[in-house]
Amino acid sequence: MVAGKPKIPDISGAVATFDLTGDEWELEFRADSVRVERDGKDALEYVEAIVETGFAGDLGYLVVNIPSDWADPIRGDVFERIHERIAPTPGTDASSTIGSENATTDLPLVTRCHPDENIQLPADASVYWFGQRMDLDDESVWPDTIEGWEDRFDRSLRNLDWLPTVLTEEHEGNESTEHYLIKGATAGLLVRAAHDDAESETLEEYVFETVLRNDELETESGEDPCVDVHASFDDALDSCIPWPDEVDDSADLVIEVETGRGEGSTQFRKFWHTIDRLADDEYADDFVCVVVPPRLLAKTKKQAEYLCKLVKLWNRRVDLTESDIEGPYARLAVPVFDESGSCQSLREAEAFVEEVYDRE
Repeated sequence: MVAGKPKIPDISGAVATFDLTGDEWELEFRADSVRVERDGKDALEYVEAIVETGFAGDLGYLVVNIPSDWADPIRGDVFERIHERIAPTPGTDASSTIGSENATTDLPLVTRCHPDENIQLPADASVYWFGQRMDLDDESVWPDTIEGWEDRFDRSLRNLDWLPTVLTEEHEGNESTEHYLIKGATAGLLVRAAHDDAESETLEEYVFETVLRNDELETESGEDPCVDVHASFDDALDSCIPWPDEVDDSADLVIEVETGRGEGSTQFRKFWHTIDRLADDEYADDFVCVVVPPRLLAKTKKQAEYLCKLVKLWNRRVDLTESDIEGPYARLAVPVFDESGSCQSLREAEAFVEEVYDRE
């Protein structure tokens, strides 16, 4: 039951994986407890962040992966602490801090689930994470579980590629790792496309002597509003995403990344605000591409169509003769990744939605 109504779980669209199997995690025994730490930070702080940003206003599943040799000490201590942190016992200090005066006093129900090893994923499950169907000829190298696919995608996105590192600034405020990595991946896509079009210099020379020197691509560009990526290459960007007829060929491209984490409870208001804040501004004549991870459109068809409609409604508002605003023209897109985590293109959301939901 969610908000007093029956809810059929949609596990494919509401799973977050918390992987403790990497070497960066350390198990520390203390006098009265066991802690799992990374860089001296308690693992439960990461769990709180996942729950707050991933499951706000909706039903969610948290999959915790641990090394097999940790099972005994963790099962009896840390998992209990996770449960207490997420769903404090009524009457405790932790539970008294949840919500505001008008908030409900009902605490979330948190239970431990055991995976069903017989669950079969769609043959093209890779589309939900990578934005395209991967070559599944050798099935042994591909995951056969939801959490496996999510972990595979996360590891691919973190691939050691110098180009996104050199190009991408971090946001001064709060920025999730997912947001930063997708921002860097799209920046790398645009620069590689521009370099291919230039047909001169090595990629390294092109980046340092042309792109960065001439500010042809900037991340965290501008002030109030600040955009994720701003690119001003000549005649190269339409190879990354189809250029709209409504936008001048000489216009710049603005990329705004939206992960959608925690936005369901506000009907994804932030998507509209992201475009709206660029109207009547220096970006009014540019082409704005709102980039979302494939999983956001693969959750449900209703949600996917709703997000597409939000962007279409914005463009309709701009086109109205008596509209009170000027530009920019916007489009919703998903990044398409190869198995190494390199972004290959930006795909129009409508085409992606049609492939995911309207196949025969």
